[in-house]
Amino acid sequence: MMLQGLWWTILETPAFHIVFQNVPTSTGFHGRASWSIADAAASGFNCSGEGGSGLTFAGYLTYEKSGTSLKQEFKHAEFCSIDEADDRLDDADYTITACNYKKSGNATGWADNFNAARFSFDVDSLAGNYAYIWQAGKQDPRSRRFSFKVDVEGSATTANAYYGYGPSVYTEDSECAEFSDYLIDGMVCNWTGPGGFLSKTPEERDAIVQPYVQRQTLELVSDVWTVTDEQIKYPPTNACTCTGACGFTYLTPDEDFSNDSDQVGTPIFDLDDFADYEADFSAPGAPSF
Repeated sequence: MMLQGLWWTILETPAFHIVFQNVPTSTGFHGRASWSIADAAASGFNCSGEGGSGLTFAGYLTYEKSGTSLKQEFKHAEFCSIDEADDRLDDADYTITACNYKKSGNATGWADNFNAARFSFDVDSLAGNYAYIWQAGKQDPRSRRFSFKVDVEGSATTANAYYGYGPSVYTEDSECAEFSDYLIDGMVCNWTGPGGFLSKTPEERDAIVQPYVQRQTLELVSDVWTVTDEQIKYPPTNACTCTGACGFTYLTPDEDFSNDSDQVGTPIFDLDDFADYEADFSAPGAPSF
């Protein structure tokens, strides 16, 4: 039997709340599964000092299938403390939002591990676009982003995978806005190092976001993805490049990767241009529900 047309409470206890709705359409179906899990023994790095205890893990998966086309959207985060009267899911549509973050007057908002993903692909060939976002903490000024594009031509299945950074998943102001797309907008090569991104003022940080991305090109052979080309190497500097020794030591691939080497040289720079990423990858479309 296919559950349809209304919200079904799959499980509801003081620790678990799971709801689900599936609606048939003329060409397939769409729906949403949402969850909230309370863990009294869990603790979050950014949740300390608020007087509460435990964590609430909440999120949802929305999907839409039409013919062989499938679109999915997923969000999940860790919310501070436990409140049996508040499962952190929206009362109307059972979603979560990045704007429900921990701040003064909202001690039970999310504070760690905000995850978001959106996929749009063909279920038979897997051809399509896939995007994922992760933000470590609510105070982080930017999010890490991953883009994956699969192409199928005849019997050949290839893909380009990209890594970079994007804006924070929310704007920290009185008119908070959640992120609106899943795209990378550049590369940060010195996140926490001396003089790096996190040490700068908000006004200075934009200049450290460089027009590069990491890229791997892959081919699917006998159900195994194999890397055929890549541009992923960079020195940990604000410009993502340097000349000379750059003031630090590093190990070459010929070394044994122990801490005993004091070899100094020019680090390899091999990142893909951001313009190539823009030309190749488009943000996946959102499922309708």
